[in-house]
Amino acid sequence: MSKKSAIICFSNRIFVLLMGLALTSVALLVGCTEGSHPSSTHDTGNATAHGKTIALTSPRLEPGVYAVRRVVDGDTLLLENDVRIRLLGVDTPETVKPDTPVQPWGPEASAYTKNFCQTGFVRLEFDVEPTDKYGRYLAYVYDSGKKQMLNEQLLRNGLGKFLPYFPYADEKKKLFSTAQSEAQREKRGIWSESP
Repeated sequence: MSKKSAIICFSNRIFVLLMGLALTSVALLVGCTEGSHPSSTHDTGNATAHGKTIALTSPRLEPGVYAVRRVVDGDTLLLENDVRIRLLGVDTPETVKPDTPVQPWGPEASAYTKNFCQTGFVRLEFDVEPTDKYGRYLAYVYDSGKKQMLNEQLLRNGLGKFLPYFPYADEKKKLFSTAQSEAQREKRGIWSESP
């Protein structure tokens, strides 16, 4: 093989190698983009909660009606498909958080949420960020007929506090702020003297 043939052969190998790297890079970028795209079917990764690492492999949820397996506490649901739902914009007093005592009005908030979900079905809607750092889906939770929103009703009844800090619709923030102001004015729930 001549020196010129060897250089051409070497150049071709380099070209093939660079093209392979370029295609692999594109495939990885597309894969990452598709993983965060609304049409993807699974969210994957890990989160750490209370010192434990949790694998995050849950189906992608679209707005719609879902079966509820159980109410975890006032602001968290577990669906039949093992997906955890965290109510967006509201924080209820703790009842099941490890190393945390049951907080005043926590049992009442949990009971209210259980009653709200008594049909076994809820309608979910999502906003800007679909999940939190623990892999729970952030949602507005409606009764299956979409007549009432649980997030709003918990605030209106004084069974939770409004969380304005997260990115979600300004119209919902205004609704939630108004609901909490009503509860404070009427001294309901956590805004009253005692549980």
